[in-house]
Amino acid sequence: MASAVMITTTVHIAVFDTLADWEIGYATAHIRRDQWQREPAGFRAVARHFLAAGVPVAAICGATFGLALEGLLDDRAHTSNAAEYLAYSGYAGGDRFFAEPAVVDGDLITASGVAPVHFAQAIFGRLGLYESGIAASWFKLYGDRDPAGFYELMSA
Repeated sequence: MASAVMITTTVHIAVFDTLADWEIGYATAHIRRDQWQREPAGFRAVARHFLAAGVPVAAICGATFGLALEGLLDDRAHTSNAAEYLAYSGYAGGDRFFAEPAVVDGDLITASGVAPVHFAQAIFGRLGLYESGIAASWFKLYGDRDPAGFYELMSA
């Protein structure tokens, strides 16, 4: 018996005030596979403008490829999914690549697509959003998956 495959082009997501978007992140990321190689250069130019103005720019996964295409990783420490992935862009910053979950170089934050918690931690740190104890408890909960972090955050 043959099975029918239904292809859906529209997906609806209910967004409430308490939405924890990371809980649906894998689903939404893989329903549509838009890639940076096809994104308009305008987004890359805005990142260049922001960095020149001292405004932090954060890029994870395929977004790092866009920054590489724009030459924004040529002279800055950075990471991505893999060095070989960025090399495909033809950029000149291979010697500044670090195989780490996330890398901060001044106003530039980059991360591997499999390190969203490290990415968030680097953004929080660069923006100075949390005191060090709260930031450590947050990472304990989400990065280390240690429930003690939850109780530390609740008591803070």
